[in-house]
Amino acid sequence: PQVRELCALVGPLISTSCNPGGRPAAKTRLRVEQYFHGQLDAVLGGALGGHRNPSLIRALRTGDVIRPS
Repeated sequence: PQVRELCALVGPLISTSCNPGGRPAAKTRLRVEQYFHGQLDAVLGGALGGHRNPSLIRALRTGDVIRPS
């Protein structure tokens, strides 16, 4: 519900991950704040949906895998 409310205010949000390149995915608000200390305006905490790994990303036009899951 928080993300839906935020999108209703600012429009769609698109992100592939929340970590510096080569670092493990940030799965907690604390890790996000540690990675990006002082560089973010806000961090919206919430549930991750129960997935253990980041999602698969494919190129829309070709179907090529950009990032495996």
